[in-house]
Amino acid sequence: MKILPIFILVFFSACATPRSAIPQWVNNPHKQYSPEKYLVAIGEGVSRSVASDSAKTELFAFIRQQVTTSISSSYNAGVSDEDYRLSQTVKSTSSFNSVVGVRIAETCTVNGIFYALAVLDKAQTAAYYTRKITENNEEIDKLRSIADENLQIEGLLSLHRAIGIAEENRDFHDILNAVNPAAAKTTPVLSPVTLQTEAQIYGEKIHITGITRIVGEIDDQGRLRSAMEKSMGKFGLKILFTDEETAETPYKLETTVTVIPLETKNEMLFARYELVSNLTEVKNGKVLFSFSRSNREAHVNKPGLHNIILRSIEELFATDFFSELEEKFLL
Repeated sequence: MKILPIFILVFFSACATPRSAIPQWVNNPHKQYSPEKYLVAIGEGVSRSVASDSAKTELFAFIRQQVTTSISSSYNAGVSDEDYRLSQTVKSTSSFNSVVGVRIAETCTVNGIFYALAVLDKAQTAAYYTRKITENNEEIDKLRSIADENLQIEGLLSLHRAIGIAEENRDFHDILNAVNPAAAKTTPVLSPVTLQTEAQIYGEKIHITGITRIVGEIDDQGRLRSAMEKSMGKFGLKILFTDEETAETPYKLETTVTVIPLETKNEMLFARYELVSNLTEVKNGKVLFSFSRSNREAHVNKPGLHNIILRSIEELFATDFFSELEEKFLL
């Protein structure tokens, strides 16, 4: 496989086909596709589809490398926010595996080997990503205005949606910078880190009362409350726990765990737990989010059984509870 415009491997000596039978673009694609207007890459394979996929992969890899190099340079220079961008780019490269505008412009066969030329029109791709960034910026402004209107959970969740859009914009902007640096300089994007800071400050102003109940032999409110705190904390929300049954804050998160002893079998103790957690708007009693789970656990003694149940509940708040709350409000 060969990647351009960094270099072009000339392989006349490896081909039994006469020079005149080899298309010019195989060895000099920029004669037809100017490097000022196009990014190009050559792929090869045992079939036309394999060669085409190879060429696209090479071109995507080149763009990804350009992005990573640019971010790394900014990071080494101490530019603010580049540490976040670098970590995000390293963690996820899916955005650079489907860059808009890449097409297969040429294919040929030489001595049974298929070759394909992938081409990206810089101007067209830059126009697309400039438009997408602009549209996303407008949506971010709308979501931030929702948060500015009043201090509510809906406002906080709007900020979290804006963070997701800002992260997408970062990917778009990085691609734009790879294909047209001049256009990237005149197309601003808002840092996800800036929005995360806004969301953190916003969330700290929202008051939620936490009410917990454990019905049964387990007596460990601390672990249950800690699990609730960690899950809500991912959204920047803090819970004020109380032993009272009423809440004077705008919202309350009420969680009840019921532990039901079951049969003893082969010296194993069994019990079923039922978990119900509701996030409610206090002024009107509206349930904004409801979560419930139940399961059966077993252990050779009661302390071990109770520990397993509490650990299962902790895992539920860390995974299912968080993901379902995120899906309901953020997607």
